[in-house]
Amino acid sequence: MALNSGNTTFKEFSPGDATVALFGQECTGWKIIAYGTKQNATINKSGNNKGTSYSMGDEEDTCTLELYMSEIRKLEKRRKNETGEANIRGLKIPVSVNYFNDEQEEVTDNIFLVVLSQGREVATGADGLAKELETLCLGIEYDA
Repeated sequence: MALNSGNTTFKEFSPGDATVALFGQECTGWKIIAYGTKQNATINKSGNNKGTSYSMGDEEDTCTLELYMSEIRKLEKRRKNETGEANIRGLKIPVSVNYFNDEQEEVTDNIFLVVLSQGREVATGADGLAKELETLCLGIEYDA
């Protein structure tokens, strides 16, 4: 589902709407993924402190990925095999999201994330223990 807000478009999917792959392998342990690109802007003000014009700024990519603990454990094991530690901080994750748009065309978006935190959460839902990864989005390739 695409959510539009001015000069920002965010896409949000749950497992019934899309398939997600991490490191090129289909991921079955995800709950929600939401991502988008925001155009930053600055309002230029006159002497009476009223907006008179604007300046376009940088674009900013963001992504929220919520995984079940079974999938986070896979990431920890992958990291442990690579570095000897199960800490996923700093792990760069290539994510692919595959879905059909409103015109029934197949679309694949590629997202590049870096994990910023490690930890556990006790909150559970009907589907089991899940955690939203704290990430930095390095970039998004739409319809790659």
